[in-house]
Amino acid sequence: MFDFNALKTHYIGKKRLGVLTALEEVELGTMIQAREQAKGLLAQAETMYIALDPGEHEQCLADIKTGSLAADIFARANEGMIRKIAYAVYQQYSQEMPRLEMKELRQQARFILSRSIAKFDPAWGVKFSSFAQQYIYLKMLGWARDNGIEFDRHEQPEGDAFACRYEANLTDPKEEPRKTRWDVELAFRIVD
Repeated sequence: MFDFNALKTHYIGKKRLGVLTALEEVELGTMIQAREQAKGLLAQAETMYIALDPGEHEQCLADIKTGSLAADIFARANEGMIRKIAYAVYQQYSQEMPRLEMKELRQQARFILSRSIAKFDPAWGVKFSSFAQQYIYLKMLGWARDNGIEFDRHEQPEGDAFACRYEANLTDPKEEPRKTRWDVELAFRIVD
């Protein structure tokens, strides 16, 4: 049984947090989706000058508040992933970008994490961390490209072909046979 109040009490105010269970991820993801839908409904009503009935308006506000708290719990529970991804990007690119700072990378990764939380759909049947790690890492690569880092790649009709792309599976297939639930780390070769 999912107890949001117990989860809220456990996560809010703590510095070091544990990993969310699959049930917690699904329930929190559902709350976040309700938040996004409520925001959309309020924005649509405001744009079209439509008055919502008081009960519907109150429900939207409650969904936004609960969904925002759920998103905060997601972010706090995945802070370790933020540090890990920021460190991986720093290790790969600090030589090419001497002014690159870990603090800036963490801030960028947190921003991207907040966007990935809003995009996560629990119906996909994957762990949030698997989805977010790929999403954040790819967005961080885009950020690196925007900051002048060139990847050793060429284009083909099927898409980008990288001279070297390394994928490390961090999950033991014996413990988790479903590929959709694996944690994966990616590394790309850059142009010298």
